Amino acid sequence: MMEPLPKRIVIVGGSGAGKSTLAKLIGRALALPLVELDEWFWGPGWVRQEGFEARVAALAQGERWLAEGCYGSALRQLLPRADWVIWLDYPLRLMAWRIVRRSLWRAWRGETLAHGNRETLRGTLWGPDSLLRWAWRSHDKRRAELAALRDAHPLAQWHVLRGPDETTRWLRAFCLPV
Repeated sequence: MMEPLPKRIVIVGGSGAGKSTLAKLIGRALALPLVELDEWFWGPGWVRQEGFEARVAALAQGERWLAEGCYGSALRQLLPRADWVIWLDYPLRLMAWRIVRRSLWRAWRGETLAHGNRETLRGTLWGPDSLLRWAWRSHDKRRAELAALRDAHPLAQWHVLRGPDETTRWLRAFCLPV
């Protein structure tokens, strides 16, 4: 007997793991409304938006949703209601490479993110608060936090995927398009 498809999914992992890409793919395949938590968290000028936790709390009470992001305050509200948690637990060197590649691509194209924000090479790659530096410093801590959350929320079905090939095999096992 095939297990029922999930109605509430959270996708977590470090920066550059591919959470947004995977979320879009799964959201389309399962017709789940997608929330990219970065869009709710960051306002214009990379300033934190008011009401983030309230919006997440309302989402958590919904019957069908897919959320991607790794904000602790959001996970505390979403995980107790999640059917599935997909953790992209990829190697740091892969995520660092993806951050660099993505940031160079966005800068070259002048890509605008939510609320008119733009990534800069300095801010992403080598500034004192750079995303790459933050990812490097927080990787082990984030993995430990997610492992503790997995232990604290055993009712959700956790799918821990260690690399892109494993993610592709997992998607195919659920007959989701790759």
